[in-house]
Amino acid sequence: MEAIYFKGNYPETVLLTDLHMPEMDAFVLLDRMEKIPRAVRERLHIFVLSAAACPDELKKVLSYSCVTGYYNKPLSMDKVLHLIKCIPF
Repeated sequence: MEAIYFKGNYPETVLLTDLHMPEMDAFVLLDRMEKIPRAVRERLHIFVLSAAACPDELKKVLSYSCVTGYYNKPLSMDKVLHLIKCIPF
């Protein structure tokens, strides 16, 4: 899985990304997201997924202000419902 972007008829945007992607890991993506204008970041909800994150990686992921949450893979329906509850629609 790479990054997945969801945009509906709401002012909020959800981005799901795998921590370990083949060409660019999530840390490169998150570094870029931290540089976008604050007004855009406030409406952007980034969730990072991984099947094999070590504690140091998890700590680093959660240190980004643009990250809303982290989930272990696989992504289940329960996790998706929890993810939706984290977004202020």
